[in-house]
Amino acid sequence: MIIRKKDIIKKIIYLIIFFLICAPIYFAFDSDLRRNTYKRVIAFINLYKFYSIKQHIATNDIQTAAIKIEKYIDLSQKISKGKNAMWQGIYDITSLISKNAKNQSDFNYLQKVYLKILDIDPEIYMVHVWAAKALSDDDHNKSIEHLIKAISLSPANEEAYRQILFIFDKIE
Repeated sequence: MIIRKKDIIKKIIYLIIFFLICAPIYFAFDSDLRRNTYKRVIAFINLYKFYSIKQHIATNDIQTAAIKIEKYIDLSQKISKGKNAMWQGIYDITSLISKNAKNQSDFNYLQKVYLKILDIDPEIYMVHVWAAKALSDDDHNKSIEHLIKAISLSPANEEAYRQILFIFDKIE
């Protein structure tokens, strides 16, 4: 009886070792499996991050949501520098939280997020407008620079014009 249990444990250990050796070899030779696994893992991470941050938006906890978005951006940059497979998820959740930001303090919490996004891709119109809103109470000149860049990216959109008028009204 004891010998039989030892044999079963040995077989399980050998099976685990066999799997741990064969799986990496299979991943090394099958590029489609490797690519599909990567895509599915990234999709799962995007989905998880989106809903975990969306929960904070629903409770109007913008500060915690902003911290989580910053970590999300840092994770994406560790995986791959620049725009990558997580980029659309980052933009979508940032857009959602920015549309739900109600006052200047909400935009101030998101200021680092906007600047990190602009470091990665400086050609996004709405992020420049949001960054200008976030900076409007601290640094008017930097805010106006972002709005001028936004206007140069899309002269037909009115959000940047509205924000620049708001800033000039504040400055007088």
